[in-house]
Amino acid sequence: AYDLVIRDWSADVCSSDLLRRDKVLDKVWEKGRLLLSLIRDEINKYPVGAELSGIPPMPFITFRKDAKKTYKDRRSLFYTQLIRRGVFLQPFHHGYVCYRHTEKDLRYTAETVGEALALVLERFGPMD
Repeated sequence: AYDLVIRDWSADVCSSDLLRRDKVLDKVWEKGRLLLSLIRDEINKYPVGAELSGIPPMPFITFRKDAKKTYKDRRSLFYTQLIRRGVFLQPFHHGYVCYRHTEKDLRYTAETVGEALALVLERFGPMD
């Protein structure tokens, strides 16, 4: 048991050192700010009732409730289209930006959000 404790402790120390040395949390927040900005730009192009919330490393996109009660169908179509394009964001809670996500990944994600929102607009029309 003593060996396991030392090994676990050693891994913790090494992980902590890596997080500090490479400024992992700072970079995750920076990447998250970029992603939020890019997604916000896409949402602003399409009046479909999409709303962006969350902190930079944990974005969340949902749809406002509407009188016709299409928001659930809008959400379903939107997230289905993301998945079909190779992007998985959480449909019911905040997602996560990871240290390993590249700027190319983030830009692709935002582009895909725009494509999915365009399909929501085409299928349901603008939200009042």
